[in-house]
Order: sequence, then structure tokens, then C-alpha cells
Amino acid sequence: MSAIAVAGRFTKDGEIRITPNGRHILNFGIAENIRINGQEQAQFFNCQLFGNRAEKLAPYIKKGGAATVFGSLQIRKYTDRQGIERQGIDIIVGDITLQGSRDQAHASQPATHPAAARPHAAQPARQQAAVPVPQDGIDDSIPF
Repeated sequence: MSAIAVAGRFTKDGEIRITPNGRHILNFGIAENIRINGQEQAQFFNCQLFGNRAEKLAPYIKKGGAATVFGSLQIRKYTDRQGIERQGIDIIVGDITLQGSRDQAHASQPATHPAAARPHAAQPARQQAAVPVPQDGIDDSIPF
């Protein structure tokens, strides 16, 4: 097993798929900038996250968002549109740390789910009565 950690930015919004047996797969891309011979170059990786975490994290994987991805490398063989056999390297994500986005205020906000947008049944708000704090006997000195 080849372990890898990549710190970079998402190259596209995450795409969730569900297998016939109900397993969630989140596909996304991440790019990191590295220096080779004094020149900055970008490396691009395709990533896959499986299971319940894939479903829960999908709304947060937005293009431009920053993250660190930890996982293992998997070589994928495929045939391109011209019929040429190719190989690609995917990261099978074991852990991911979201680090915000280029636009902190908006890009990292998850999409609203219809169930979350529905108001809950109206319930009267409970307010606790304010308890008066006696001023006598309070020691404001610092204990050290």
C-alpha cells in the first residue's frame, strides 16, 4: 500500500454516486502546487471517498476549497477516446481535513437540503427566569 497526503484545492465540485448495493462514492479532484527545479508546477489527483462520510461531505466539496487528503494510491487502467490504453493514479481517501475555501464566506457553505429547509413544528420557546446573583461574598481577586 502506498500512503499519500496531498494539501491543495478542489478542482471541481464533488460528485456523489450510489452503487447498486447502496454504497455512496464521492468523486472529486484536488490539485497541489509543488516546486521542481525552482519552478512551480501543479499536480492533479482524482480522489474517491466511500461510505457514509462520502454522503455527508459531498456538500462541502466545492471548487476552489482547500483541504488536505490522506489516503492510498490506486492505479487505474482505462482506454481513452482514441482507443489508447492509459493509466491514472487515484487517491482512495482514508481521511480528509477541510481547510476553508478561496471565498471563505460563500464557497464552503453546504447546499441546502430540502429536509433541512423545512421549519420544525412550532413550539413555544422556553426561557429560564433570570436568577439574581448576590453581590455579597463574591471574591473578584485572581486565585494566583
